[in-house]
Amino acid sequence: MMSFIVEMVKNNGEFDKYKNIAAYAQQLATHPAFIQADHIELKAEA
Repeated sequence: MMSFIVEMVKNNGEFDKYKNIAAYAQQLATHPAFIQADHIELKAEA
């Protein structure tokens, strides 16, 4: 659920408004499990 909120804030360009969500997005982007899940999702879309 939180990654959905991060995605919405990112798409709306509102990270400046929501600093805590921006920090969480950075943690997600660099977490190995999230990176692996992102690669799997990209393969599925291809």
